[in-house]
Amino acid sequence: MPELLKDYGELRKCFANPKPENRPYTFFPLNGNLLDNEFISTRISDYKKAGFGGVVLQPTSATLPAYGSDEYIAAMRALIEKCKKAGLEVVLCDDVDSDKGPVSGRGGGRFTAAYPQYRAKRLTMIEYMCTAGERVDRPLRNDGTLMSVCAYEIDTGKTIDLREFLAGDRIVWKVPDGNWNLLQFVCEDDDDSDCVDYLSYEASLAFLTYTFKRLLGEGKSESIAMTVSTGIAFQTANRRQWSPDFNRVFKKEFGFDAEPLYPALFLDVGPNTARYTALLANCRAKMLTEGFFRALSDFTRARGIIATASVAEPKTTAAPWLFGDGMLFHKYLGAPGVTLSRAYAYGINGLKIASSAAYCWDRELVTCDIFGDYYLMGRNILYSDAMNAFARGVNLLMARDYVFGEVKLRDLLPDWCDFVTRAQTMLRGGRHVCDIALLYPIYSLQSQMKLYSAKVDTDFEYPTTPVNADYMNLINALLNYCGRDVTVIHPEVFAENCYAEDGVLYMHNDYNSEQFRVLVLPGASMTDLRSMRIAKKFFECGGKIVATDELPFTAFTEPEHAEEADEELAETIRFIFGVAKDDINSFTQVYYNRNDAGGEAYFIQLSQTAADGTDLISAPELDAVLGRLDIDWDVTIEGQPRVENSGILNLFYPQFEALRANRGIRSGGMFNYIHRYYAGCDIWYFSNTTTADCECTVTLRGRHTLEEWNPHTGRIRRLQSEHDGGRTKAKLTLPSKTSVFWVSGSK
Repeated sequence: MPELLKDYGELRKCFANPKPENRPYTFFPLNGNLLDNEFISTRISDYKKAGFGGVVLQPTSATLPAYGSDEYIAAMRALIEKCKKAGLEVVLCDDVDSDKGPVSGRGGGRFTAAYPQYRAKRLTMIEYMCTAGERVDRPLRNDGTLMSVCAYEIDTGKTIDLREFLAGDRIVWKVPDGNWNLLQFVCEDDDDSDCVDYLSYEASLAFLTYTFKRLLGEGKSESIAMTVSTGIAFQTANRRQWSPDFNRVFKKEFGFDAEPLYPALFLDVGPNTARYTALLANCRAKMLTEGFFRALSDFTRARGIIATASVAEPKTTAAPWLFGDGMLFHKYLGAPGVTLSRAYAYGINGLKIASSAAYCWDRELVTCDIFGDYYLMGRNILYSDAMNAFARGVNLLMARDYVFGEVKLRDLLPDWCDFVTRAQTMLRGGRHVCDIALLYPIYSLQSQMKLYSAKVDTDFEYPTTPVNADYMNLINALLNYCGRDVTVIHPEVFAENCYAEDGVLYMHNDYNSEQFRVLVLPGASMTDLRSMRIAKKFFECGGKIVATDELPFTAFTEPEHAEEADEELAETIRFIFGVAKDDINSFTQVYYNRNDAGGEAYFIQLSQTAADGTDLISAPELDAVLGRLDIDWDVTIEGQPRVENSGILNLFYPQFEALRANRGIRSGGMFNYIHRYYAGCDIWYFSNTTTADCECTVTLRGRHTLEEWNPHTGRIRRLQSEHDGGRTKAKLTLPSKTSVFWVSGSK
């Protein structure tokens, strides 16, 4: 990976003559014989001539010698050396790209056959209908690990923990009055899955050892730079992946037993359903993070390698059912990653989540696996999706080999690679600068998750998105319409690394520290009380808070502390927004509260429904509220193209393709920017992927002497600018499908 640049002079020199390590990577599908010198030499030569700086070696079902064989290991080692000799960095995929798609954890379909004890497991609920007064004496399901046995009253949702009625391998219990069902919850092998048990650190480490160890050996490895894992999700039937260790881990995490809570995963168990579900879903998400992703981190760091990864459908708003927690899984990765596949603009929601995870957990690189199987491709898309990714925080593109299959694109690649290299030079290192923090509403999402058992008739199941999950819509409204950048903060980071002082919300990290003037609380029914205490302090000392759609009145906490936690949360909401739960009505669109310290709080209720069925706050209304805040904004843009996506970007691919939503995005794209501070310089990147040329006036906080650095041409020129007190104003001219850097840092 590149060394950090020290000052303006080094940055300018590197922009004019980019270093090879700043070049983009390309996937190299090994769909041939690795012993065929012509096949290998031609591919390496093509990638080098195109301008790529590295290759992602991707074994496929067509790879020869056979994946995992001794001959394969020897051929791969020889291939790695050839790539290094040609000046190409090497990245290894940890699995085989096959008809199942790019899914890590399979070992080419061989791993679980060799190690069946490490196969993914699923949670199954078995129901037995009871009769009031019946004396139940039944054997327990014995082909898995019994996780819980409960009684469930279907009219009231009441549950009874029946562990005291276990007699060996039987349940003996007299049914009370009511309509009761006996429920068993069993964690069992999923014979239809050939994936590793992602929730197990031991199993995941065994998979990585099976995949990589013979190739990389022990200790430090100088041969490769990174590993890539893709398509990770709960892989069992109906996404019910589970672990026999779950109850032990849950008790260690929360201090009480999980067994009585299991019915809440499938059924309504009364007023505490959401709280129980959130606790269980949160534990499963942490097990995935502490299982596969921690094992991946430990394995690669021991060898001096950076690990990057992305989950299946990283754009997904409703993450808990599919992969647990859309931010937390990045916690241990050396480089948070995201995938853009299938179509232009499909998946860009995941970009801001991945880059924000890098800011939260102090990572320099944000990778993007881009252009995978796009059904439509051309010069504009080649540049536009790269620019969309850069403006949302990505700084290492890994292009799919698909672009080589398009003859009309192949000749464009050298110029495109030069453009990407200049952009990546500017966007690596330093820290992110923006005014708005958005609290990731993961506990609310987890509280509304439900598991089920049903026959799957589709190739890929998509989770139902809670209607109050408006955070993706807010991110797109802020970036694409309001012209404001945002950092999404995970509640764990918010509670541990953030504090408020003098009307500023600080996120303190060793490397990426940020200062926010505005906190956005997206729609949520449940939230973390620790985070809300910080939000209260922020408002109290003069901070600005904007909440949308739904205010949370349920605290994410153990049942033992629920009543007092909910009372404190309600009082905190009343203190910040000036309303109690019963005060809120559908006739008031915007609630407003302020204090003597200058703190301001807006609560904006929903006004529309997005294309994916979620609540949608009008982007113009959000923009108007932000405009009323007394903020010395970091960046203000007058006359920018404004795009209202109305939730189109949230659609899953079947609906996205059916509507040809990528063509339905107004103006063909979006206008975005990002601000970083690096090498003693302020660096702003502006991208215009709309079909209209842009001429607008940009006002920046601080007094700056500005230069325009063009990543498409490499040209640098001085900008005319005006200073008004502590602000700098300049004209931005940005033709359609182009981007530009502004730099302030010269002496």
